[in-house]
Amino acid sequence: MTYRERSVSYAPLTVTQVSGLLGISRRTVLREIQRGNLAAVKPGGMYRIDPGEYAAYRNRSRVTPG
Repeated sequence: MTYRERSVSYAPLTVTQVSGLLGISRRTVLREIQRGNLAAVKPGGMYRIDPGEYAAYRNRSRVTPG
């Protein structure tokens, strides 16, 4: 586990935070949410990703954290 991953709190993550942790674009994160590959909720018009969902996605995807 890298320092960046350890610094992630248990608060829901934003699309920007997830894109930074994975080293991919925000657009790719949004596409993965829309395809159902990454679970997220959208309270108040902004997606939020549970840290557990982020970890599960990271573990099953081909993306290597940046």
